[in-house]
Amino acid sequence: MESKHHIYVDFENVQNIRLQLIAGKPVTVTLVLGSRQKSLPVELTQALLEYAPQVRLVETKASGKNALDFVLACELGGRCATDQQSGYYIVSRDKGFDAIIDHLTQHRIRVARYESFAGIPVLKPESRSPGIKKPTPPTLEERVRDFTEKLERSPANRPARTKTLLSTIHAFFGRDLTDVEVQAIVDRLTVLKRIRIGETGAVTYSL
Repeated sequence: MESKHHIYVDFENVQNIRLQLIAGKPVTVTLVLGSRQKSLPVELTQALLEYAPQVRLVETKASGKNALDFVLACELGGRCATDQQSGYYIVSRDKGFDAIIDHLTQHRIRVARYESFAGIPVLKPESRSPGIKKPTPPTLEERVRDFTEKLERSPANRPARTKTLLSTIHAFFGRDLTDVEVQAIVDRLTVLKRIRIGETGAVTYSL
């Protein structure tokens, strides 16, 4: 199957990667890892093995500021130089990539940035190939686990207020969840005593 869509993931910035979404699609994924990322979640590693022909890992050796961004831009540019007909997607919340996108767009290359992996149009269920089974949505426990891991990785950036926590969960899951589903995650974190919400809406953590 010839790949016509190429996804480049800033894995320092976005870790919620559901590789099951590429099943049966003409898509390749390049995960660009930062120098501090020495291990990957078991579930992601299993998916990497399952979809190995479509996935490539690129490890950033340098640890300087924006080192990963420059490596990702280099990988993307190299592919664009040899294939200007495919679609290209950068998965990152870093708006600094928009300058690269503007430049490539001026050269009639189809490229866009998305803040979530699942938000890329070609990966959405309605664009799946005929006969390909729709991936099973994550369970509440899986969502709670994924978001807990995100909180554990970023202790300095944990939301301090309930409103911010809700919006952070929305963004983390690519704004694919309803308000009820987001609240269910908060409620489950509370039951598990991973978080505590005070009377004024302040959030404290026990992770």
